[in-house]
Amino acid sequence: MATNQGPQKRYPVELKEPAVRMVLEFRREDSDDYGVIAREARQLGVGDESLRLRVRRAEIDRGIRPGITSAKQAEIAELRKENRELSERTRWNRSIVISAR
Repeated sequence: MATNQGPQKRYPVELKEPAVRMVLEFRREDSDDYGVIAREARQLGVGDESLRLRVRRAEIDRGIRPGITSAKQAEIAELRKENRELSERTRWNRSIVISAR
């Protein structure tokens, strides 16, 4: 039976960035150490998965791991928003033209 743990706790950026740097540094020193994220998360009082995802994102953004960078994701999101707005405007313009006939 799962227990309700309440709202998810947000960690300040001041804690997240140094934690990611520490993990990346430890991995650089010993690439075979797979427990570094769990240890650092426990020491900092943050969730393992939260730190793991932050490290993965940092690795992608730094070109260490393949994937779409945060900047590219933001650009894609902005282009999709613009596309949606233009599509809505086009539909609206078509409805005006059709109703004017």
